Amino acid sequence: MLIVCCLMSFSIQASPESGPMAGFPGSTMDSIPPVFLIGQYSEECEKLNLQQVSLLQVCQDEVLLAYDKWMYMLADLNDLSSQFGIDLKGCKFWFSVYYHKDGSIKHFSYYLKPGSKKIDAAVFDPLLLTFISNYKMPISADQDYNNYGSAVFPIAYRKPLAHKN
Repeated sequence: MLIVCCLMSFSIQASPESGPMAGFPGSTMDSIPPVFLIGQYSEECEKLNLQQVSLLQVCQDEVLLAYDKWMYMLADLNDLSSQFGIDLKGCKFWFSVYYHKDGSIKHFSYYLKPGSKKIDAAVFDPLLLTFISNYKMPISADQDYNNYGSAVFPIAYRKPLAHKN
């Protein structure tokens, strides 16, 4: 099975121009909603992960640059939540974000970490929908990319660590 997965990964990454879900009949990115809980669409996300590169790869493996981009995105989400009167202070998340190659967000999945302040999905999901419809990661790539990481709010991050695009 491992060999099959490796071969599938190679064939998909070898031909990114053949469509966003090449090699996976009957499955499209459009079958996944823009906002969802991590674990709800595991099979579809695994397929996306096989064909996309990571934010770190898009940043030419420069860890500080990728971290900088990620933290600025989280700070922008924190700012938007404040504008909407949603207090994220004490919320701890795992996030998995899928970007188009132009930096716009296609999918944003999340899961609350143990010990986190609770937040109602009826409040948080619309916030994320607003965020992804307006946000664009300030970096483009030759193909779609993703990032998985964690966040603890509030985000008090505004000092850039890297200055490259």
